[in-house]
Amino acid sequence: MSALATAEIESLVRSHRRQLYALFETLSPEQWLTQSLCGEWRVRDLAAHLVIATEASTARVAKLMARHRCGFDEAMTHGVAQMADLSTVAVCELLRSHQARVVAPPVIGVRSPLMDIVVHTFDACIPLGLPFEIDPTAYPDSLNFLNSSLMRRQFKCRIPNSQVLVATDVEWNSRTGSSEASSHGSSGGVGRAQPALEATAAQLLMALSGRDPVVLGQPTPLSKFFV
Repeated sequence: MSALATAEIESLVRSHRRQLYALFETLSPEQWLTQSLCGEWRVRDLAAHLVIATEASTARVAKLMARHRCGFDEAMTHGVAQMADLSTVAVCELLRSHQARVVAPPVIGVRSPLMDIVVHTFDACIPLGLPFEIDPTAYPDSLNFLNSSLMRRQFKCRIPNSQVLVATDVEWNSRTGSSEASSHGSSGGVGRAQPALEATAAQLLMALSGRDPVVLGQPTPLSKFFV
């Protein structure tokens, strides 16, 4: 269940896009080639993906999947490859032209673009060493989405579903999606209670999306899943 109304989520998507797209426009040629935190993608590839995510219709993505006989991730990779000849200026222009368009994919809904822009802000800014801000109200819905069964499979989440997670800086936990569960709660299984793991919302966001939260520069018990 969403913690925010659709209009609030769309507003968060647009504000975080403005921040990241403005940062992209300041990058040097060398910075565009920096390795991001998103798989094998460079920052330039990440920006191209964001163009596809905001510009492409569901039909276009489905067409890419059918043409290459692949899943969603592979279709995105093919889409990014098709944009390899575009200049970074052209990529930024495309991003700006679709900045206000928030597409809610079927089934998964409007939380998908919110999670996408929040996670990819980390993916680009952390390796570039550039400052950025995430609105705290964007975390609960992003974390709820990442903690769903579908996204856990998508990101090959390393954290067991039975492990209770509690954010220390926003009202969220993996059992209720709010602050209701105690940080000393159990997994709900039979036998001895499993202690909850506490971490910042940013650390939880990284871990649930398959990134080692150690990249944030602070110790966290979540890192044991990435050894």
